Amino acid sequence: MVKINHNLNPIVAPELDWVTQFSVQIMPFAEGKINQVIENIGVLNFYDPIKDYLKQVEIASNFRLQTNPNQLELYYSLALAQAMQTKVKPLLQTLENITKLDAQNAYAWTYLAFVRLYNFQPKQAEIALNIAEKSENAPPELKTLKAISSLMQLNLLKFWQEIK
Repeated sequence: MVKINHNLNPIVAPELDWVTQFSVQIMPFAEGKINQVIENIGVLNFYDPIKDYLKQVEIASNFRLQTNPNQLELYYSLALAQAMQTKVKPLLQTLENITKLDAQNAYAWTYLAFVRLYNFQPKQAEIALNIAEKSENAPPELKTLKAISSLMQLNLLKFWQEIK
């Protein structure tokens, strides 16, 4: 006869570290669901207003990418961490890598275009926007970004056509 001990207390699992929480919470980022991602990571920002965990995400992602350079999820984590720290140059490189690995994702190209516009590179942004526009899942924000790109290039006729 087997005796069952009913007095065992359940073991409480430790809380996930912030880097892991961040990586789990940003899954919708690749799908263009920025608002959902911001809501998800808002709790992390509340408990770490200095956002030190972003530096940890960046270091951990870069380290892991050295051994597995094709892991798309790590690139998306790295991109968002760099964006939240406004590290534009490394972010552009990360987004370039994302567009190589996730070339069919219009949101990847849109993110690249947005950062290029932010960095005052409207011609390069337009190239990325044109690629994103050809995709079946092209985001609705493309028209606005194309208008901004045209305006930044002082192409007023094209700007006018985009905002119509």
